Amino acid sequence: MIAIDGADEHMGLVHRLGEVDPKKVEIGMRVQAVWKPAKEREGGVTDIKYFKPLPKGKDKPANPVPIKPVEIDAASAKSFPGKIPLTYRYTAGMAGSRFYEDVAKGKITGTWSEEQEALLVPPATFDEDTMEPLDPNDDARTVDPASGYIRAFTVVCEDRRGHVLDEPAIIVQVGFHGAVGSVFGRLEVKADQEFGEDHRWRS
Repeated sequence: MIAIDGADEHMGLVHRLGEVDPKKVEIGMRVQAVWKPAKEREGGVTDIKYFKPLPKGKDKPANPVPIKPVEIDAASAKSFPGKIPLTYRYTAGMAGSRFYEDVAKGKITGTWSEEQEALLVPPATFDEDTMEPLDPNDDARTVDPASGYIRAFTVVCEDRRGHVLDEPAIIVQVGFHGAVGSVFGRLEVKADQEFGEDHRWRS
């Protein structure tokens, strides 16, 4: 893990270390990047072949040099397809598990916070504002499905891989009256349906 001069002390770059005896590697050792030839670079972290120790006398922290920011758009941004083997087990946690279990039963629930006198949606194990510990089971309350309202929305015309959808999908952020927080989902609207700003929605 390489710490970069001028960057946050908790940030770092994971990379290879070369040109050094593994027995002589130390935490805090000053290193520098060894680059691939310019014509072989592709705009990825692998353009750095590895890091190597700095010679004695040149191992003092350097001052970061400001550079002109570059705007990245869909044309200039690059992606590098590949496969990274990972072994892990995903868990939604106590609150997330309660939320999905209730959704499977056809209901939306939240966690009641005494400090805020409000229902936190989706369920939570603590109140982010007061840091009050909460119990997703003992403090669970059911949300009125007819109390939902749209807080924000977007129209999606492509899937995650950039393929055009047969029909655009409306993705909404739904809040609930008397609750703090929101959930995301799809909105289906009939062709002849009209609604105003205060229209309510049912899940």
